[in-house]
Amino acid sequence: MRRVTNWILRKESFGDMMDSRRYHPCNEIIFRDREGVHRHKLSIGNSDKIDVYREKDETFVLSRNPQLGYVGMEVFTGNERMADIFLQPHEVTEVVGRDDLQPHTIIRRLMPFV
Repeated sequence: MRRVTNWILRKESFGDMMDSRRYHPCNEIIFRDREGVHRHKLSIGNSDKIDVYREKDETFVLSRNPQLGYVGMEVFTGNERMADIFLQPHEVTEVVGRDDLQPHTIIRRLMPFV
């Protein structure tokens, strides 16, 4: 699993927001690697801490909010979202173990659930 460090997070365009029939724009992550440019629409909060990893053709986006205590992960293959998981604060210790683990360890522990 390889960490992606050069990514940009921005709001989606107004046209995309209207096409998706959303009232508020979602966040969109954009990064480039050897395979090309990747663009994914995320279901994250504005104050979430984000970690992005790639393995083969899959992109793993881990979002954590230290103030609220939740953890979420979205998995993309190509440009499509394949799976996601969201854990409330009381579920994090049950599923992940500890909440102070490294991001790649949290992703590995969440992989069987998606």
